[in-house]
Amino acid sequence: MLSMSRVLVVLLVASALVFQGCGGGGGGGGDDDADASLLTGNYFLCVFGANDGMPDEGLAAWAVCALDGTDTLTGTAGQNIGGSVSGPIPANATYTVAGDRQSTFLFGGSVGYAGWTDASGSIASAGNVSAGQQPAWLTLMKLGSGFADADLQGDWFMLVYGVSLGGSATTYWGSTSLDAMAEGTFTYDANSEGTLLSNMASVAATVAANGQVSLSIGSTNYEGAVHASKNLVVLTGSTTNGEWPYIVVLVRKTSGASAATLSGTYQLVGIERDGGGFASLTGSVVADGMGSVTATFSKNSDGVISNSGPEIVGYTVGADGALVVDPMGEPLEGGLSSGGTFAAFGGPTPAMTNPRLYLLMRR
Repeated sequence: MLSMSRVLVVLLVASALVFQGCGGGGGGGGDDDADASLLTGNYFLCVFGANDGMPDEGLAAWAVCALDGTDTLTGTAGQNIGGSVSGPIPANATYTVAGDRQSTFLFGGSVGYAGWTDASGSIASAGNVSAGQQPAWLTLMKLGSGFADADLQGDWFMLVYGVSLGGSATTYWGSTSLDAMAEGTFTYDANSEGTLLSNMASVAATVAANGQVSLSIGSTNYEGAVHASKNLVVLTGSTTNGEWPYIVVLVRKTSGASAATLSGTYQLVGIERDGGGFASLTGSVVADGMGSVTATFSKNSDGVISNSGPEIVGYTVGADGALVVDPMGEPLEGGLSSGGTFAAFGGPTPAMTNPRLYLLMRR
């Protein structure tokens, strides 16, 4: 187990996944005449959230789901609520995909998420926009065939966000190099409730033929999936009782990247420590390819929904895709995949700042 990891994810209530609703950001993504048939087949669902309670709790859920291409998602989930692992539990929802690929997911008839689906239907991400519901985000990764451990071989940016059993939050950011057996070492920096530290941990993964990934960091175990491009992995856990909830994101390093690689309109989802509680975000990020991004988003701050933006911040991109985003003097570090399709970043890197983690998916 990571010495200072914490991860928040999903809350399941009364035999139905009660995922916090995430609001979709406006704009972008748009000329496709899409509908619900874009999301058809088997997907891996990861949900991560946080509860402002006594103490604060991280919440995670993971499930293989079937989407019927019309409006129904069905599956069976495991969950970790504040270190208590349970399941299997039904994970059922209704969903919509608009012509511009804006997407909604409604769990348990009352907990709604809003976000976006990519043009191929291979991934969707959304955040909780339901008033009175705890902050959370979800990703859906389409499962396929022909995957193997060697598909994870190479160099990755790796980010982890967790919430301890006592309710404190930590973001980890760093990198790992995985061999043909998907084994390596995660070398990271971390922000634990504003205290900075550095360390390393072993990493080992197993990739099923359908793209489902079982991954361990130290002794902590996660479940998730690899994207069809083999440039993104998203997982949640821990799947072991008594261990903290986490979300884990890996973005494959690239070469020859620059500020121009991060360009276009992206779907944003994220989780933040927000004062004494938590917030999740969902919305739009427009990158100009020259070092500036504009974010417009819905924010769920412990169940209170608000709209923010446009917020304009700067960014830099290294040749290997290393990404630094600098909102208001609190830099966040992470990475950008080949072609700029995916990005993840977290931190912040200065002491006395609130831990946070974000994922971008090009619309």
